[in-house]
Amino acid sequence: MNISTLWIAEKPSMAEAFASQLGVINNKDHSLGAYVSQDKSVVVTWLYGHLVRDLMPEEYDPEMKSWKLETLPFFPQNWKKTPRENVVSHFQKVKKLIQAATNIVLATDFDREGEVIGRELLDECGYRGKVERVNITGTDAKSISKCIENRFDGNIGLPLYYAGKGRERADWLVGLNFTRAITVLGRQKGLKETLSAGRVQSATVKIIVDRENDVQGFKSQDHYQVKVHMQHGDVPFTGKWQPLSSELDDNKLLLDKEIASRKVVELSGQDCTVRRSIAQTSERSAPLPFNLSAAQIECANKYGFGVQKTLDILQSLYDTHKLTTYPRTDCRYLPTAELDELDAKLQAIVQMDPTIEPVISALDLTLRSDAWNDDKVGAHFGLIPTAHCGDLSRLKDDELLVYKLVRDNFLSQFMATAKYRNVTLEIAAGDDRIVASSSTLVSPGWLEFIKPVKDDDADEEQNQTVPELKEGSEVKIKSAEIISKKHLRLNILLKQHYSLQ
Repeated sequence: MNISTLWIAEKPSMAEAFASQLGVINNKDHSLGAYVSQDKSVVVTWLYGHLVRDLMPEEYDPEMKSWKLETLPFFPQNWKKTPRENVVSHFQKVKKLIQAATNIVLATDFDREGEVIGRELLDECGYRGKVERVNITGTDAKSISKCIENRFDGNIGLPLYYAGKGRERADWLVGLNFTRAITVLGRQKGLKETLSAGRVQSATVKIIVDRENDVQGFKSQDHYQVKVHMQHGDVPFTGKWQPLSSELDDNKLLLDKEIASRKVVELSGQDCTVRRSIAQTSERSAPLPFNLSAAQIECANKYGFGVQKTLDILQSLYDTHKLTTYPRTDCRYLPTAELDELDAKLQAIVQMDPTIEPVISALDLTLRSDAWNDDKVGAHFGLIPTAHCGDLSRLKDDELLVYKLVRDNFLSQFMATAKYRNVTLEIAAGDDRIVASSSTLVSPGWLEFIKPVKDDDADEEQNQTVPELKEGSEVKIKSAEIISKKHLRLNILLKQHYSLQ
């Protein structure tokens, strides 16, 4: 059989999606493990992720079957692979197809892992013919059709392959050698368990252990601030007394409560003067589209989801429901070419959820947020909705939450920025200095639609509006009070620690 073009998908569901768009969906040949056109010129086959694996040390050298320190480290002279045990039959089918093809289109994920999955198979089968590539951004029919039309020279993906292969070999060398080494050393100390080590795993565990030690070893230390209640005319506001640098510790904290108590007495009732006044307007743009890690952080903060749960949901929205784009992206920017499908995306969004129509109608589709930047787009772009019109009632509750998170973020790219009025007053009370500041939302823009997670550690002063006073204006101190602060450092450590787990 001579195959003009062989399409290789990473999994059966993607092969089905491509076969449908290539017109061969009704010609599935199980004996060949592929969809085949009538004239056999176009064939679509599928993989199950990696069909081949690296040999283990004992498969290179039988003496490596026994774990001994004197045999380490072990470095393969010629790296070899073999079919994975559970897919040998399918590997043989795909191998025959590859050897019969004159042109191959890799339809695996366009990233390091996807490139390795496809290229390692071509190398194992000795293929030296033409290779083309597609970049799959969504699993809906429009996205698949678009990537078929825009396939490109496969050599563009070679750097991803070499990077992936380098990572794979580093994982093998570090993981297998160090796992054997520490296990042997552990057994010399009486341990019976196999001790696992890895290039990424061990470094990550070290970070978590260090953070846990910081948390467990933390000693609470109180520090103090002096909150000053002031008034100008009928307008009350608050500020903070600023200690001298000689009164602070190395972490810029006031530890001496007596100093704070003395200032409360000295400041109360004083007349003071505005020494410096700064008032300016600032803008806050809508957050960039999510990449995987940003989505995981947002879902953890808003819904308490673990990182794996968020990934599983995003994968389901991509593979099963075809509602969002490629989930494992590390990019938060969008190509301007995606604007060509904007109308189709918005129509699908409204059709699936008519309650969102007033929001869509109010969008300014001429706006271009910072997200639209071709220069910052990599192999994949940020997470956004596809133009596929699905059925939201088929989504599980958690899937619907994450879908709406991605959808609303995308819509916010066409909303006005949030505008703030920021005021800072530096006030002189004799030789003492007091600073009062506020940031007041004057035009919500996108914040009217998306409510960010509140920061528990946000400064209380941001909940007030400081009057815009001229330099030289008089201010009356009504009272002052000590604010005790505790466990600030521990709170920071705990937040960092939990984000790692």
